Amino acid sequence: MYQHKNIVRKMYAGKQAVKGLYKGLMEEEKMLPQFYYKQLDIRSKHRVIADYIASMSDRYALNFHNEMYGKIN
Repeated sequence: MYQHKNIVRKMYAGKQAVKGLYKGLMEEEKMLPQFYYKQLDIRSKHRVIADYIASMSDRYALNFHNEMYGKIN
């Protein structure tokens, strides 16, 4: 697909952001919005967190990751 080094770097940064969000939310589920946090009682924690991350826009996911870990360039 896209092989330009800048695009490959951005795609890699995005993958790392998603992994970081998943890891952080698995460790501290209290960061979930109330709607998703309540679902933890009836659904798998893995599924709830995956659904929450999937619902995020790219911009929101990167901003949330930056809040948790610091800025990704």
